Parts: sequence; C-alpha cells; structure tokens
Amino acid sequence: AGMRHGLEVRVPLLDQRVVAWAWRLPPHMKVRGGRGKWLLRRVLEGLASPDLPALRATKTGYALPLGRLLRGPLRAWAAALLSPARLGKAPLLHAPAIIRAWGDLCRGSDAPQHRVCAALTYLGWRDAWGVHP
Repeated sequence: AGMRHGLEVRVPLLDQRVVAWAWRLPPHMKVRGGRGKWLLRRVLEGLASPDLPALRATKTGYALPLGRLLRGPLRAWAAALLSPARLGKAPLLHAPAIIRAWGDLCRGSDAPQHRVCAALTYLGWRDAWGVHP
C-alpha cells in the first residue's frame, strides 16, 4: 500500500524519534564513499549475515515502460490530448515538436517518451483544472 502511493513506510524508519535523531547526524555518518545509509549498514554488519545482498547492493530503481504504455493501452487517450487542435490551444507547448515526438514514439522509438509524457501531463492538468486561454 505504501509503495502504491510512493510513501516510505518501513516501520523502523517511521518512528519520529529515529527520524529526529537521524536529522541531527553529521553528513559523514550518513554517506561515505558515495554510498548512503552508512551508519545503518555499519549497524547491520554486526547483526546480519555478511552474505546478505542488501548490505552490498546499490540502490536500484525501475523504469516505467512509458513508450509501451503510450503505444498500447494509453494510445487513444494520448492521441486525443495530442491532437493538433488541442495542442494549438496550449501556448506553452511547441506543437510541431510535440507532434513530431508523438509520431516518433508511435513508430516505436522510446527516445521521446519523456517529452511526450511531460506534454500529456501538462495537457491533462489543463483539462483537470479547466485552464483554457
């Protein structure tokens, strides 16, 4: 449930006393050698098996498959928002560049996926809030 809403909900890290204490720590106790959570890792070294992958792993994220989503299940929604008529009413966007990026994305290139997504976010926001020129 926490991840669904982008919240940090690991119980030990939610205790307000732990958070207040961690805020007071000097930076060298938090990050060393470019790795975060230095003190937490040091504490766990004595409590957990040295073979525990989490102690050695670097933080990894995940990439949302924007291109695939926009070419697939979200295509009709995106195409409606990105129509030339609607883009013409959005003065902050350069319509020809957005139309070109959308065409490239539809032809299979993932390169413009973030630009197209940003335009869709802006256009969706305009619709949701009734912002019109």
